[in-house]
Amino acid sequence: MDRRAFLTTTASATGLAVLTAVPTSGLATKPRPRVGLPTVEPVEANRLVRGFGVCAHPNFNTATYQHTTAWVERLAGTNASYFRGMYTPNLPSVRFATTEARRLGVGWLATVAPENWSVTGAQLIARLEHLRDNAADVVIAIEGINEPNHERSGGPPPADWPQRTVAIQKVIWDFVQATPALAHVQVIGPSLHASVSTVHEDHLRLGHLGCQNYFDYAGLHRYFGGRYPDHLVDERLGWIKEAYGDRPTWVTETGYTNCVANTKQHKPVPENVSAAYGPLCLLEFAIRGCRSTRYELLDDPDENAKDVVESNFGLWRTPSLDPGTWTEKPEATVMRDFLSFLEDPGPHYTPAPVQLRVTAPDNVKNLVVGKRNGSATLLLWQNTAIFDPNSQTAITVPSASVGVKTASGFRAVNVPAGEVVRLRL
Repeated sequence: MDRRAFLTTTASATGLAVLTAVPTSGLATKPRPRVGLPTVEPVEANRLVRGFGVCAHPNFNTATYQHTTAWVERLAGTNASYFRGMYTPNLPSVRFATTEARRLGVGWLATVAPENWSVTGAQLIARLEHLRDNAADVVIAIEGINEPNHERSGGPPPADWPQRTVAIQKVIWDFVQATPALAHVQVIGPSLHASVSTVHEDHLRLGHLGCQNYFDYAGLHRYFGGRYPDHLVDERLGWIKEAYGDRPTWVTETGYTNCVANTKQHKPVPENVSAAYGPLCLLEFAIRGCRSTRYELLDDPDENAKDVVESNFGLWRTPSLDPGTWTEKPEATVMRDFLSFLEDPGPHYTPAPVQLRVTAPDNVKNLVVGKRNGSATLLLWQNTAIFDPNSQTAITVPSASVGVKTASGFRAVNVPAGEVVRLRL
């Protein structure tokens, strides 16, 4: 499959069944008319694949990412459709990453404006021109400046950061709109640093300055601090809607760290928990119409036994810079299988409606996905935490009993927590 294939529409009707209950007492003896099953419109299965990517760092020449072929091949092997990373024209590793992505059919969500505000105006246009001339067929989206409301050095950001941010966004937007070779490219707005106490107001500042006039998708970073992958998602999407109106959202960073020896900063989870949450994270964003990008592909070597937060977000363990020592974590295996199940190569497809009623507890969610061969599959999962990040202990959750009624009959299904049950309709 060419993973660069990309849709510009978002999932609005998610296929979630309407749960209904009919009382059994006090009914009249007169026979009731038969009520047909609700009609559910499945989501194209491959839409979920196209919307999922993994962050990488093609410009990190002294870290694990210096081995370009090794990391691009591993990313393609997860079945992710794209990677997100900085496009830096003067780096040989970036040019090589373009070649390898092209060879393996992987797309590139390109960031083009460094966080230190060092590339603006004519320099930014020169960078975009290089991208146009050398990577237009690989790049699927271009994102505005990363977390402009936050200064990594610890000090405050520039007082005029909102104005600078919108100015950069406008340069990107105007360039893409004026460039036929980039007609397929989506423009993503700036994703703000979520831990800044003023992040809600920061979105409003950008909206007041008209930032929404210069992107197709609002950008969002959403980490969960070890919690179930819907923590505060609806609140943050509400802030985006308040600031920018009804715009689709592209989550350009999300995920979990496995730095289990350090619980005092970003709360970690063990590898088996991040593996369980991987498909659930994709689904929780997908049912809200969002694309999502897992941060990140590779760990950094961590000599101090898993106690560096930033070094343990990867889908692959990297005990050294030598790719021969890298091993995949359970989440990489789980995501490969889940994305392979969803894969359905070809152009955009509208699946046929299905007749379906799902009766389930409130903590069970569902989504119907369809493929070009006419098949439809009901996905069922519990939106329930299986791990307490504060006590760093597993949570025992009983399976949920779910009833599934279709035209062919009734089925009872048990849905364990931390799993996605696939039921062919």
